[in-house]
Order: sequence, then C-alpha cells, then structure tokens
Amino acid sequence: PAAPAAAAAAAPQHAQHTGFSTNAQKIKDAIDVPLPGGGTRTSKCLAAGEALFKSSSARADAAQLLVVITDGMPSNQIQTEAAAKSARDAGIVVLGVGVDVGSWGAPSIKKLTSNQCPANNAGCSAGLTGAPSCVTPCDDHYLDASSFNDLPTILDSLVSVACEQQPG
Repeated sequence: PAAPAAAAAAAPQHAQHTGFSTNAQKIKDAIDVPLPGGGTRTSKCLAAGEALFKSSSARADAAQLLVVITDGMPSNQIQTEAAAKSARDAGIVVLGVGVDVGSWGAPSIKKLTSNQCPANNAGCSAGLTGAPSCVTPCDDHYLDASSFNDLPTILDSLVSVACEQQPG
C-alpha cells in the first residue's frame, strides 16, 4: 500500500488553474512548473482554455484571446484541431507560438490558429490572401521563436496581434 503513495508523491505535481489573474507573480508561478515530457496534449489545453472563457470568472466585455505556446507537435492532431475549432467557433481568438519547432512543426500549429491562409491561396505569396491583389494578411496569428529564451524577441509581435482583437 505504501508504494503507490510514494510513487504518487514522486510524480510531478501540476497546479489546477481555475481562473484569470492580474497578479504577475501568480501567472509566473503557474507557468514555471516541472513538465513530465513525453507528449504534447494541446487538445486538453485548448479545451481547458475554452472552458475558462465560458466560466463565470470571464469578463463579458473583454476580448477572448488564447495563446498556445508549444515546443512540439500535438500528440493527437485531429483532436487538437477539433478543440481549436471549437474554441474559435466560441469566439475565442487563438494565437500559436512555436518554440524550436522548425518548418516541420509550424504547419501543425498554424492549423490551430485564427486567421489561417486558405488551402488554395490562388497564387498569393505566403502570408497573404485575397487574389488578385493578395494584400490581406493571413497566418499572422502564428509566431516562431527559436528557443524559450528567445520568447522576449517576439513579444512585441504577439502584443501587436493581441491588441488588434476586439472585445467579444
């Protein structure tokens, strides 16, 4: 009987986040937790974010913005795309940040974000749509960072996209 309790005590503990906060230290403490590794359960994170926005602690007059920062491809792309679509359909703007995912991981994360380029982009350059003029930005809700240490270098771009969002 003691062995399972010891194993459970040795397992990494993850805080259960149940609301919004304006306290910078609380946010930092919630982010700065040991990660178990072995999978990227992005679908669960998206679903938890959507549930949080639907909760009574969400401000009705605020823009709903969910930032997904990941260093891996989702463990289950199909479930993750469905969770992202559900969040977007609920009016939540989804931004994706790929950390050291390279060209192999970026497309998987872009499929989760709002303002995706259409599959058939009618000859427009990458990141633009609206042929024949091709001046409407798309895929601008995805950002790349070469490492977690480089996240501050994309912060201005992230804030710029976030501040364009209108309250729901």
